[in-house]
Parts: sequence; C-alpha cells; structure tokens
Amino acid sequence: MTMQEDETKFDNHSSTYPLFLEYHDYYILAREVRRNNLHVTLDTIETTCEVINTDNRGPITMCLLPENKLFIGYEEGQFSIIQTENVRKESFESVEKSSNFSAQSIPWHATPIDADRLAFGGNGSLHTFSQANRHLECATNSSTLSEYGRKNLHCYGSRFLLYCAQENIHVFDTETAHDIKLVKHTGARCMEPLDKRRLATGGDDKHIRIWNLETRTEIASFICDDWVWSLMYYGNELLYSSASGAVSCTNITTHQRKKGLKEPFWVRTLTYLSDKLVLVTGDSGIMFVFDVNNFDAKLINFQKLEDKHTADVLGVELLPDGRLITGSRDFTIRVWKFANPKTPSTCFKRLHTCHWLC
Repeated sequence: MTMQEDETKFDNHSSTYPLFLEYHDYYILAREVRRNNLHVTLDTIETTCEVINTDNRGPITMCLLPENKLFIGYEEGQFSIIQTENVRKESFESVEKSSNFSAQSIPWHATPIDADRLAFGGNGSLHTFSQANRHLECATNSSTLSEYGRKNLHCYGSRFLLYCAQENIHVFDTETAHDIKLVKHTGARCMEPLDKRRLATGGDDKHIRIWNLETRTEIASFICDDWVWSLMYYGNELLYSSASGAVSCTNITTHQRKKGLKEPFWVRTLTYLSDKLVLVTGDSGIMFVFDVNNFDAKLINFQKLEDKHTADVLGVELLPDGRLITGSRDFTIRVWKFANPKTPSTCFKRLHTCHWLC
C-alpha cells in the first residue's frame, strides 16, 4: 500500500465523502450498542488484583479485537495480540512471547479494521497489520501524527481510518491509499464523534472544537485550562481531561460547564464502565471511578488499594468477561475483578460486529 497525498478536502460531489459519512453513521450506532450493554456494578471490588510483569516494557495501549483477542502496545516499539482468556499471570508470559512483534514505531493508538486487520499509530506514522500473514505495512509516514493523547484513531466501515495529526484531522482510505485532510485543528491530540454529523476535537491549543462533518466547518469551540488529552461524549455533555489534572464536563448546547475534579497530575484517559460510570487514569498511578452525574465523589480510588499502579496508567480495556485490565509505565499489566460484573460476552460480540463491519 502506497500513500497518495491529497492536499484538498473531500469533493462534496464525489462518491467518497458521502460513503465516509454513511460509515460514520454506523460508527455512532456501534458506539451506542456498546454503551447500552455495559452494566458493570461497582458495589465492591476485590482488594487485590492480579499483577502481570511485562519484562521491563511499558504497556501503553490496549484495544479489543474481534474473536476475543486483545492488542497490547508497548512504549519500547513492540506489540502483542493474544486471546483475552490468556490475560492471566499463569499463561501470559508463554503466550505473549510467541505473539510479539516489532511495531517499527511506538504504538500509542490502535483500532480493529476488520476480522483480520488492525491499525495502530504513533511516532509520526500509521501502520496496518494483518494477523493472517503477520504482515506489517506503513500506511502513512507523516511526522506530525500525534503521539500523546487518547482516542486518536477510529475505524469506519473496514475502510476509513480517522486520525489526529498535530495540524489536521485526517481520513485515510485503506482501499485507495489516499490520505486526505478533513479539518484543521492545530495541536489536535484527541477526538470524539458526537452524532451522525458532528465531531469534537481537543488539543494542546487548550481548545475543544466542534465540527460539522457535512460542511467541514467549525461550529463551536470551548476554552480549557490546559492541553486536552481525552474526550468522551455522554448525552449532550462532553467530558474531557487535561494536562492540568482536571476532569470536567461541558454542555455543548448551552455551553455551561459543570464543577469538575482536579488531580495533582496529568489525567490521560476516560473510559466508560457503564452507562454512567467512568474510569479515569493518568500519571503517577492515578486511577479512580466516578459517576458522571456526581463529580463530588470517587466511588473507587484504586490508589488506595494495595496493588495499585506506581507509574503512569495509559492502557485501559474492559474484557468481555467483565475483567478490567490496565497497563502502566511501571512495567505491569494489572487485572481487576469486579464483584458483580454484568457484561455478557454476547454484548461485545454485537459491538465487534458493528464496529468492524460498519
């Protein structure tokens, strides 16, 4: 696959852009399927967790793949793909060694493309990988692809990859190998599709910007206190985390901002555990759960647990069996078990069917 640069935006009259918008509709549907089927309860959590050592490698990226597989990206420029059932101390080391690959870059972000292929990005490049033939291919080699920040890469319909660069939001067509600039956001580090036609982006310009995808124009913007690391859309409200340690929420219709949380370190990731519970992770082992309807209380503060992470927590994923896994620069993966998980694997099968087929 050879990338072809296209300095122009999509032509409104071409067949490519309407197809991308159609796939965007399905992406929103797939996201809602997942949210509506996540029902983890946090009445109690085991006070101990399973600690898996990763041989002096920092697991910074985790991504669920079809067929109950898990992508793990390491800061040292490697990645592994293993069955989720093997994310256990007794089997992880032997299985992971046989499925470890060189990433040729630091895999900060990852997403499935279809049942076989996946994409990951970082260090200025975007790669695709085929599990069937173990073939790694460089899709783009842009030196401006954002390394830090979360939710930087999304797949649309087994064809389009939407990703953040430091100057623009791009769409890469895996069929034609065209890399096209969609909208311009200087310092973009994260993005979140809002609905069928709107996209939110955040960056180190301390702004969140809302875009109309049909017209590819900015329709609103919000000033934040620092670099924006992660975005999450809930109802009509946009949650975000920043480099100042803030977790806040803004109503994108009224522009009113709710009282948020403030941590002493950078907050990197926001992850849904249920329709209202959000997991927050960040530097120096920050990791807690709060209710989006109540910012005043941390329902679970993992930092108070005996087996807490001791360094930046960057990789997060919720497995089909209800286990939560986190990866950290302390060179460990930790597996957390909830007391009453209600996350049947059939829900995740539905998610994956929607996610990489539409």
